Amino acid sequence: MQIMSRRDFCKDVVDEHVTHSNLTEYLESFEGGMYALRLVMEFQTVELPDVGEVTIPIALSPSLQAILFDISCRLAEASISHLLTKKIRKLLDDHISLRLSELIGARVEELKESWHLPTRSTLQILFDCQLLNAMFPSEKMRSVCSAIESHLDPFDVSLLSSLLAANVKLVYTRTQVLFSSIVADTFSSKEVQLPPSFSKIQDLSVHIEQPSRIPTVPRLDRTMNGDKKNGGPRLKNNKYLANPSQQGSSKSTPSLSAFYDRISSSWFGGANN
Repeated sequence: MQIMSRRDFCKDVVDEHVTHSNLTEYLESFEGGMYALRLVMEFQTVELPDVGEVTIPIALSPSLQAILFDISCRLAEASISHLLTKKIRKLLDDHISLRLSELIGARVEELKESWHLPTRSTLQILFDCQLLNAMFPSEKMRSVCSAIESHLDPFDVSLLSSLLAANVKLVYTRTQVLFSSIVADTFSSKEVQLPPSFSKIQDLSVHIEQPSRIPTVPRLDRTMNGDKKNGGPRLKNNKYLANPSQQGSSKSTPSLSAFYDRISSSWFGGANN
């Protein structure tokens, strides 16, 4: 392939995946109501002095992430990911940003006078666009971010802007390897300081109810104490299964045949014959 043909192929791949149909559910969620539940994800909780707890998005919305992942997979399947120079990836970034900013920007403009999303959902959309602008910078995507900010309280924007920017860098560094074939510039992980809350596993999906896990089957261990090895109190109280050495009143060891004779005569009508 020549450089020109690679560039055209990349543009065709972007046009194939960044479509209104692939973003239908995401764009419908801008209407609010039940549609906005598609934007519900786990947020990071941060304690601010004199303010209290605030919540910040920590992940790109699934619809957008799926599109970027599909583009990366398509380029990998064509075996040209490693052949894309930085110049081609820059052109690819510009085209991705152009298509996404057109679709998202048109939807934001359509709902300009009837924006009913709560602050949490609006923050998620703003975070998505800021992350896309960090990965695929363009003036048009920045204007989309400004349009979304206009639907938020100015105090909230000033309060959360630094936290949003920090999480944008954090998510960018975590996903830049996954999307390395379509990203021209990368962040150094040294530039991002992880907050203490990110030292534990983050579950992005919201769970209405956390079911209790089934306890594991106990196993014998050399470090296990004597009571556990002998089966515990339930086993000791069973006169058929308990060890005769543990029963002061027992004089003989019940055998399996004696146990069978005892239950067969009473359970299967042997006493009535």
